[in-house]
Amino acid sequence: IFPRRNRLRLKTKKLMNLEAKNEKFWKADKSEIRFIPTNALTSYEILGDVVIIQILQGDTIHLVIKDKQVADDFKKQFMLLWKNAKF
Repeated sequence: IFPRRNRLRLKTKKLMNLEAKNEKFWKADKSEIRFIPTNALTSYEILGDVVIIQILQGDTIHLVIKDKQVADDFKKQFMLLWKNAKF
């Protein structure tokens, strides 16, 4: 996913678990990344009016929701977490 997103020059922000901070895997990602103290098994990404919820347990499951109002709500929640996250 990283090479494709990087090739398209999509700017992304990600919140990640503090434990993932030293993993080499994320260093190839050109996203702006901040870290939060959580060990959640879910994450989400927002692109325009699409929200992708990822369940990271066993076989990864992706739920895709295409709705502007839902995406806007997720963006508000994300920005609250972003402001309090560590670099």
